[in-house]
Amino acid sequence: MRTSDVCNALVAQTRARRFIELSRGKPLAYPRVTAAQRTLVDPTLETRGVADRRRVRLTATDWLKLHTPDLFDVVLYSAERNTLEEITQALRNALAHVAEGGFLVVARTLPRAHEQQLERAEFLALQNQTDRSWVGPVWKACLQLLEELPSLAIMTLDMEWGLSIIYEETRFSSAPDASNPTIGGVSLHQDLRDSLIDPLSVVSVEQFVAWLHRVEGHSLPRVYVEDRSATLDKLAASVLRRRDPGIRYVDGGIVLPFRAVTDGRLAIKTWEGGILERDLTFVDGFRSHADDPVRNRSCTGGYYVAPEDIEYRDEEVVYLGQLEEHFGHLLVDGLARWWWLVRNPEYRGRVILVARNDTPLLAQTLTLLAMIGIEQNRVVVVDSPTRFRKVVVPEQSFYRLNAVLDHWGDVYDAISDACRTGSQDRVYLTRQAHASSKPNNPDFGEEYFSQYFSDRGFALVSPETLTLEEQISTITGAKEIAFVDGTLAHLALFSRPGTKITLLKRTARVETIRAVELAMRQTQVSLVDVTKNVLPVEHVRGPFLFAPTPQWLDYCHDAYPEADIPDPDGTEALQRYLLPWLRSWTRTYSSPKAFRKFHKQLDDKVGLLDRLSRYTLDTPIDVAAYRKLLSD
Repeated sequence: MRTSDVCNALVAQTRARRFIELSRGKPLAYPRVTAAQRTLVDPTLETRGVADRRRVRLTATDWLKLHTPDLFDVVLYSAERNTLEEITQALRNALAHVAEGGFLVVARTLPRAHEQQLERAEFLALQNQTDRSWVGPVWKACLQLLEELPSLAIMTLDMEWGLSIIYEETRFSSAPDASNPTIGGVSLHQDLRDSLIDPLSVVSVEQFVAWLHRVEGHSLPRVYVEDRSATLDKLAASVLRRRDPGIRYVDGGIVLPFRAVTDGRLAIKTWEGGILERDLTFVDGFRSHADDPVRNRSCTGGYYVAPEDIEYRDEEVVYLGQLEEHFGHLLVDGLARWWWLVRNPEYRGRVILVARNDTPLLAQTLTLLAMIGIEQNRVVVVDSPTRFRKVVVPEQSFYRLNAVLDHWGDVYDAISDACRTGSQDRVYLTRQAHASSKPNNPDFGEEYFSQYFSDRGFALVSPETLTLEEQISTITGAKEIAFVDGTLAHLALFSRPGTKITLLKRTARVETIRAVELAMRQTQVSLVDVTKNVLPVEHVRGPFLFAPTPQWLDYCHDAYPEADIPDPDGTEALQRYLLPWLRSWTRTYSSPKAFRKFHKQLDDKVGLLDRLSRYTLDTPIDVAAYRKLLSD
């Protein structure tokens, strides 16, 4: 985890989302922080062209004096490092710029050796010491600040040179668990570590991420994956944003059907259309990212329509977004605005869905709307430019790339309550029937896992053989659910709090959003890597090769310690499925257009050898040594 990952996680905790870094030399986080408003103060900045209000060439001391009223939600201090008195005063000044409920983040608070905590002049006087390796008495300044202001609390992440987070003690009802701060972190070997654990509340990255999730009311998913560090970074960034989604009221609002953007300069699929003001000013469409509108599967703006081509309807309507063409997206993106209907049950007017030039899932959408009391005659599908007397536009409560807002779960609760409760306590949702219906995109080896869970008392269910109501009923009645990652994960959003959910990964890609979604529903989630795709695959296209992995064995020992694990090293599965999987992979990616996505990964011979070794022999190679040997 990098400093920028920590800052992004803290930024996501705040409402106004304003960030400033007080730096000297190389910024630690500024280029990668996704805050809505961000500022960098650094006296070493090069001035280029016109003045940039976000990048200021000043010392932290001078800037703090000149901008007394400015407040930020996250202030990162890694600037002047001189005497203890100077650092302490700088932290006092920086704290004055932290908004209510915000955080002061202080870098370089864990010296590795005693001499590294000396004041700068004393340290540089030592033989063979450089300014670059100096940490200084920053940790002492933090503790002095806490002594002056007893209302403050601190936690220090055992990463890089130490990263201390200072905040009002009343900000959260629970402190991070600092009982075992020995997981990861380069400062593990420092001489001062034992004496600093308690006063600085040293925690591991994993404990910090678990704390972030706990203060939001849900538990951190249990992670059984190979790249644990990258997964924890994702889990830190993917947390609930504590704010209500907004509502806009557009008098005389114009609704345009969505159409794909044909600008060849865009390498992503975007749309135009949605809700416009009378003067054709764009209001809203749909977005994948809360902070960046120009992202894949987002509506980037409207388009011109002649006034005579716009139909007028004298009624007030509620905008529910676009008609979806994919069942998984319907269950998340498609329901993102429905919270308004659940929280306004007295509303008896019409709702509108906007058409796109895709094949929509209208029947399934109408079924879900009926479950929350919206009859079919109240649903208007807008497929031509239409102006309404008034359009109510609820904000999305879900942005699939980076944000979940308050009230997001209301619609899942309402739909679950409308369905009868299923009779199966343990359910495994199998993909086998679905995959066999797509011979060019099959799964290989999933039956091993379906059999394993069947032996543990799970009922095997093929969701595509059930009606939508039956699918949801199956989920709401289950106390334990297991399935392979994909659309099935979104179906599990209808599960009840406390449900145990096992999510089996199907690619090596760090994909945590579904695990986070389910954890936010107050379920107990285990994310387990069972992929053995020896060549790279697309997350959607596959084909997918499943077999027992070391991570699977760890999960089994924790979840079912009394049970035997068949084919523990995956040898039988690989002997049976590897050749058919390779044939399917070749068919899938034999065209130049499909293959170009992976040719760079395949050109990395060492990386390919490592993948083959890990997935067929369960033994990684020394990648650095191989690359050094080949470069000599």
